[in-house]
Amino acid sequence: MLLLESHSPLSFLGSQALVFLEPLFRMVGQGRFAEDWAQALEDRDIVEQIVRRIEADTL
Repeated sequence: MLLLESHSPLSFLGSQALVFLEPLFRMVGQGRFAEDWAQALEDRDIVEQIVRRIEADTL
């Protein structure tokens, strides 16, 4: 959770890195995984929702 919160300003860059590395993920059979995470990280609201869900589950 701390990792997500501290790196949320960089989430867009992470999504672009996943897009760039997607061909490598496809070679090992994880192309869909990279696509899904890249789309999720593009939107900062989704990152905040993930953090809220983790917080709700731990309480």
